[in-house]
Amino acid sequence: MENFSKLKVLIGLIYLAIVALVVYLFFYYGADSFLDVNFLKNNKDKIFTFRDQNFIWLIISYFFFAIIWVFLMGFGTPLVIVAGFAFGIFWGSLVSILSFSIGASLLYLFANHYFKDL
Repeated sequence: MENFSKLKVLIGLIYLAIVALVVYLFFYYGADSFLDVNFLKNNKDKIFTFRDQNFIWLIISYFFFAIIWVFLMGFGTPLVIVAGFAFGIFWGSLVSILSFSIGASLLYLFANHYFKDL
């Protein structure tokens, strides 16, 4: 039982390291500039053209990215804004709600399984 508890702590530390690495890389490479309102306004035509040409692929990639983002405890506001802008109110809300629910459920199952005894 002692080894299993150490394994849980190790998995928790690995999880925290992955979260810290993702946040660091997000800001290091300037990915936060893509969420700027001016960037969205200036590139509106390009974004809509890309969306129209690759709608299904974009929905699927957003769906899986949002699940991973929520699982890594990322905040959802930027994703909801981008989804609403890119997909519209109906599709953006639908895909965001489904992916956030699945990501939060996976996070709950992960935390419940590995950190219940701590």
